Amino acid sequence: MQQFQVPQFLGREAQLLGPLTIKQTILVVIGGGALFLLWNILEVWLFFIIAPFILLVDLMLVFLKINGRPIIEFVGSIFSYLISPQIFIWQKIDIEKKPKARSREKFEVFEGDASSTTVRGIRELAKKIDRKTP
Repeated sequence: MQQFQVPQFLGREAQLLGPLTIKQTILVVIGGGALFLLWNILEVWLFFIIAPFILLVDLMLVFLKINGRPIIEFVGSIFSYLISPQIFIWQKIDIEKKPKARSREKFEVFEGDASSTTVRGIRELAKKIDRKTP
């Protein structure tokens, strides 16, 4: 029987620079580019006030994981939830149904003897009821 090599680590992303994956490397480059752009545009004292926040956000996007998922996927899920239309399928839609109008007629009470109810009497009663109902 011929033996084949089984691929290992299928769930692992390819690493580009040291321990950084391709996505992480791109995020580091984007963060570094933003800092470089701010260094050239802003005054030095203003750069040192803004740069730590940008650096912190960039490092969080690259290395922080929530529930085993990278935070960039978590943030993407939050944005897609906020942008997509909210459909709650477990909530019942209230459709107002108008109650049927009931006639205010009083019902006739049968005042006969219970022993006198025969098949003929029941048929007559059924005819009376059929005539009263719409």
